[in-house]
Amino acid sequence: MTHELNTRSKDDSQLVIPDHNAHFFVKSFSVNDVREWNQLPKSIRDLTSHYAFQKRVKAHLFSVAAHP
Repeated sequence: MTHELNTRSKDDSQLVIPDHNAHFFVKSFSVNDVREWNQLPKSIRDLTSHYAFQKRVKAHLFSVAAHP
């Protein structure tokens, strides 16, 4: 199944935040999720194993929290 909506950039696996007019949309769950995803290193975003992804995200978040 394909669609016309552009949800990913072409070259670096980042998600695209949809255009919006409402101020409250900026703080919505879906927009914040996209921002968090885009802040992950590309090496983590490109993982194909669910287990490896979980492990690397957890390690990354602990590292970020330890060195703000």
